[in-house]
Amino acid sequence: MIDLKNLSAEQLRELGRDAAYRIGTHTAAGYPIESYINQQQEILRNVRAELERRSK
Repeated sequence: MIDLKNLSAEQLRELGRDAAYRIGTHTAAGYPIESYINQQQEILRNVRAELERRSK
């Protein structure tokens, strides 16, 4: 597991974009695996939380 605190803000944004892209492409494939989508959504939530924490 990646420690988000060690990533730069740009790396966090890229990780978030990647997770969002993976959710979109996996869903568009027609037979999404819910556990995979949930995992990517968790990554997205964690990235957002870390970016928000840094902005305070």
